Amino acid sequence: MHAPAAANSPSNTAQRSLVAFELLILGIGVTQFAFAPASIERPMIAVSTLATLASLILMLRIPSPLRKRAQLQHGLSIAVMCVAISVLAFATGSAHSLFTALYCLPIVAAAIAFGRWWLVALLALVIAAIGMLLGALTPGIDLRNPEFAMLMLSKLLPGLAIALILGGLLEQMQT
Repeated sequence: MHAPAAANSPSNTAQRSLVAFELLILGIGVTQFAFAPASIERPMIAVSTLATLASLILMLRIPSPLRKRAQLQHGLSIAVMCVAISVLAFATGSAHSLFTALYCLPIVAAAIAFGRWWLVALLALVIAAIGMLLGALTPGIDLRNPEFAMLMLSKLLPGLAIALILGGLLEQMQT
């Protein structure tokens, strides 16, 4: 038996990938509470973020008018990931948080969902700005220091490179 064509559509593949990325973020957040609770500087913010993320994952997947507008649903899902990672990073050490490494997930998700390299690059710029904000909120970080730039680049560049390649390939396949 073969799955119906709609089940294997690019939109459904992107949707499954986005759900997996969101669940990964949620799972890492819960795991941090379970195994490293002392690393959470603002536990109430982290708990609220995890609960909100879990709720939004479900709300974005229930049958709704968004189902017919896959691009909008994907965009909202990527925005939810970015906000959740940012708030969890703020709650667990800002620029020093392990969650900042997860910014590669929404960048790769954008490549999978939209298949456009320029959207990936645009999202990377937005995430870099968020990283600068997290750096400004982190005590002892000087944004003009080259070490901060290297910290940000080392966390963003691998995911960005993969996402740009993936976005470019998907764009070629769609044309």
